[in-house]
Amino acid sequence: MRKSFLVLLAAAATAAGLTPLDAGAITRLRTDQTSCSAVQALVEREGAAILQYPSKRVANYLLYERYVADARQCRFGERLSPETVPAADTQSCRVFLCKEVEPLFDCDDGIGIGSRRLFCRD
Repeated sequence: MRKSFLVLLAAAATAAGLTPLDAGAITRLRTDQTSCSAVQALVEREGAAILQYPSKRVANYLLYERYVADARQCRFGERLSPETVPAADTQSCRVFLCKEVEPLFDCDDGIGIGSRRLFCRD
C-alpha cells in the first residue's frame, strides 16, 4: 500500500512539473584558455555562465563570477554593468555582470521599506 502511494505521489509531482529534471545547471568556462568570441558566444547562448580566470595578484588562484547576456538575467535591484575578462586572444574581452543598484537618495525618515528602500542610501 505504501509503495503504491509513493508511486502515485511521484507521478503527480511529475505531472505537475515539480521534478528536478531541469536543475538550471550553469556552464563554467576558463576564459584564459578560450578565445574572446567563444566566451561571448557561450554567454549569449546560455544567457549566463560562470567565467573563471587567473588572478593578477595571487599566483595559481582562480577568480570567478556569474556573467550574463542581458539585463533579463539580473535580479530586481540589479543593473547590467559592462566588464572585461582576460581571454586567450586578448586581455580585455567585454562581457556583462549584474551589479546591485547604488541608492539614489539619503532617506533618513525611517520609512525606507520595500522597493522604496532600493533608492535610499544607508
